[in-house]
Amino acid sequence: MLLEELKDKVAIITGAGSGIGRALAKGFAEYGAKVVIVDISLDNALETKDIVERCGGTSIALKCDVSNEQDVINMVKETIKQFNTVDILINGAGIINKIRVPVIELSVEDWDNVMNVNLRGTLLLSKHVGRVLCEKRDGAIINISSVAGKSPRMKSAPYSTSKAAVIHLTKILALEMAEYNVRVNAVCPGSTLTPMFEGDKKRNNNTTLEESMAATIEGDFKQFRMGIPLKRVAELEDQVNATLFLATSMSRHITGQMLFVDGGATIG
Repeated sequence: MLLEELKDKVAIITGAGSGIGRALAKGFAEYGAKVVIVDISLDNALETKDIVERCGGTSIALKCDVSNEQDVINMVKETIKQFNTVDILINGAGIINKIRVPVIELSVEDWDNVMNVNLRGTLLLSKHVGRVLCEKRDGAIINISSVAGKSPRMKSAPYSTSKAAVIHLTKILALEMAEYNVRVNAVCPGSTLTPMFEGDKKRNNNTTLEESMAATIEGDFKQFRMGIPLKRVAELEDQVNATLFLATSMSRHITGQMLFVDGGATIG
């Protein structure tokens, strides 16, 4: 089974303290990868580490602000110190705009906060981990974008724009790193049942994009699912499986591509 090739591979996963990132850490560890759990919250990263190790996996938890270049440099150095190398980078760290408002009401602070994590963070990790991968002439980078990067969402300019930029950056990285045998692709999740999505029972009109979608959990999914041809919201496992595929030789001739895991929502 090709997933067995992940055994003893070193995978850095940012944003792994919760949600999709945490599920990715667990999923990769289950196939034998050594997982570097990176999150701005060390407490959350340690919780993920506990989950991984209870499943028999090997991991380290590191606190890192992905928008801070020195933090990123230090994290990569510590990874090399602990595991000697890096084989896979998953840029999963991401945030959403605090308040859903049109651009004319958007604060520059909210714009900058989202861009710094979602885009600058992806750039910095790809730069510094990418150097390691290019030097060894082998590896894979998987960026977690979003369907919002393809289909713009009203009152979500920072998030949608950052995710569209991640898609374009993915293509540029794929072109630049191809000669070094480093593949770069992106997974673009649609609506996914994360704890944030399911836990929305307190939202009002001033909500973020994901928060407003999460509000449908409390009531009837019927109207929400109408826009998804497969008639269900994605589960964490769906995003993990897509990422595992792009991290292994099952996708050895695939680079610069976006894998939309959205139940067909972006078909038309």
